[in-house]
Amino acid sequence: MKIIAALFALAIPVAATPAQTISRPATVRRATTEPKLSPEQSGILQQVATELQANNLKNAEELVRKVLLQAPHSADAHNLLGIAAEREGKRIAAEREYREALRLRPSFVVARRNLAHLLASENKLDAAANEYQKLLKQSPTDDDSRYAYAALLAQQQKFPEAISQMEVLRQSHPNDAKIAFLLISTLLAANRAQDAKLAAEQLAKDNSNDPKVLFSLGLTLAQAEQYRSAMQCFARVNRLKPDTPEVLYNLGLAAYNLKDYDRATEALARSADLAPQTPESHFRLGLIASDEGDHSNAIIEFQHAVDRAPKNAEYEYLLGRENFAVGNWEIAAKSYSRATELDPHRAVYFLNLGDALFRAEDYEGATAAFESAYKADPSTPEIEYLIGYGYRAQSHLQEAREHFERQLQIDPKHVNALANLGWVLLQQDKLPEAQAKLEQAVRLAPENVDARFDLANVYAKSKQTDKAIEQYQRVVDFNPDHTRAHYQLFLLYSRSKQSDQAQTQLTDFHRLQELEQMVLRTESQLSKIRRVRTPNDTDISAQPGMQTQPPLPPPGRVR
Repeated sequence: MKIIAALFALAIPVAATPAQTISRPATVRRATTEPKLSPEQSGILQQVATELQANNLKNAEELVRKVLLQAPHSADAHNLLGIAAEREGKRIAAEREYREALRLRPSFVVARRNLAHLLASENKLDAAANEYQKLLKQSPTDDDSRYAYAALLAQQQKFPEAISQMEVLRQSHPNDAKIAFLLISTLLAANRAQDAKLAAEQLAKDNSNDPKVLFSLGLTLAQAEQYRSAMQCFARVNRLKPDTPEVLYNLGLAAYNLKDYDRATEALARSADLAPQTPESHFRLGLIASDEGDHSNAIIEFQHAVDRAPKNAEYEYLLGRENFAVGNWEIAAKSYSRATELDPHRAVYFLNLGDALFRAEDYEGATAAFESAYKADPSTPEIEYLIGYGYRAQSHLQEAREHFERQLQIDPKHVNALANLGWVLLQQDKLPEAQAKLEQAVRLAPENVDARFDLANVYAKSKQTDKAIEQYQRVVDFNPDHTRAHYQLFLLYSRSKQSDQAQTQLTDFHRLQELEQMVLRTESQLSKIRRVRTPNDTDISAQPGMQTQPPLPPPGRVR
């Protein structure tokens, strides 16, 4: 005898029970201590049961209340009224009626089953478990209730007790797939992967030609991240029922999670061909292409996904990410922007929109995107720094300074915030404060060339020539092609009458300047290029190279 789904005559199933089954029809029982109902009253209760099966709740309630007016101590009538109330969503009233039925007749199995199911559906797990225990003592062969009790115990993470109940069920139903599924899921949840694998293999062997069972088993295993076993199930189903889109999709998904990209691509592409209007296969194919660095195909697949699900923010975001990866800043920004419109609560969408706009040199738009990220999630890492960087790019120095200072209140050792705050203070001619911040940044990150170059500028502007030369020299040590550092060293050596060193720096400067001019001629698409005026012997503190910055790089952060 298998546990099968059938309609309760007097015991209504509850959907929220973890792995629901529905008991066989039950008859109305009476205890000898209850007042005996008249034939007319018994007939009305049978009519109530019929109305409940037809879901005529109003008629059922009116009829049962008619009986209760004449026989208020009828346990059967209270149970039926509880069923009607539960179906109408009146759960408190339903529980009250079931308990009244049990008070009048403590051995009333159907009422206790209904009460247990109701309590489980309301997540009153301990109370439900207590009722199931009483029920199984009264009716040890009630396999449907034992199954529901086992599922409840698993939900409570009482895995040994749950497995014990399932073993009792398996003694009388050794080949029941539903019980096997519950056992496998529970073993996986209990971290008994090997036992679960053996149970799954047995289930697959017993049902080797049943695609429905095998497909469900594959889904169960995949949900538990047992992808290899899941893939074997889906592959078997695909042999039994070739070219079923959902089977191929799940086969491809399991292969993808195993990083078997060739097999995943084959299955997903076939699924996409068979179900061209569904986006999921294209989405997964895009992920595979992205993982393999094939951004062109990733863009194609994510575009297919977007075309089929235009309101999916994640698809838009991923399409933007791939365009970003190949330098299509403006196209990426459009996708990111649509993602923010579809889901304005994801800060990561605004962050990446800001990054793309920054690279497209739309600094005002980038700053607005970073500020929107802050509104979406004020705890977003580095957000104050990013907003400040956007204001710096727009030359709004005071606003930039305020946000850099806020970032340092959150993280006093944030190197980029220290370096950029130092640069802002330098522009505001607050040399001691700038020096302190930049020295701290250099101590924390000695390889930070920008911070070191700005620190050298501070030393030069404050007439600390030796320190300035030292720092400019460290800059070219880290980056021999730093044109402006060579230029500043030439000026400083010239002023200090060190002609040989000055000539060396001037030679390097001219060499780099010629290279930059070559880049300018051959790569006209670069809208900005670093330029340094012809050196002359004017005062160093007035040199344009002291203040002129190359195009700002994107804000330094982890994507």
